[in-house]
Amino acid sequence: MHFQKNQAIEGHMHNNQDYSKEHQHHNYEYDNLKSDYNVVQCIYDLKREIQKLTQMITVNQVPMQKEYYSVKEVAKIIGRAEFTVREYCNNKRIIAEKKDSGRGSSNEWKISYEELNHYQNHGLRSR
Repeated sequence: MHFQKNQAIEGHMHNNQDYSKEHQHHNYEYDNLKSDYNVVQCIYDLKREIQKLTQMITVNQVPMQKEYYSVKEVAKIIGRAEFTVREYCNNKRIIAEKKDSGRGSSNEWKISYEELNHYQNHGLRSR
């Protein structure tokens, strides 16, 4: 009887060891899945940040350096309405020149690259 009791205890301990190994294996798989999820989440977060930065660069970037820009181009680059940019030009807050051609009797403004750069780095000129 003592022998059978020991066998039963050993068998139970063996079963517990198997369970423990299996449980460790499940924990290992769970930890790997959790780690994989964290990696995927980090990649997703980085992708969103890259998209935001790309959008910011695209919005704030001068499309191509050229000698002069139209009111429409400057408005888009600086994030203001065309009317506002024209007002800046009329009030000499942005130094601009009149184009040789335009709508009706009034000519369109043209804004130099240097003036656009000045605005982007220093803001509007004082009155």
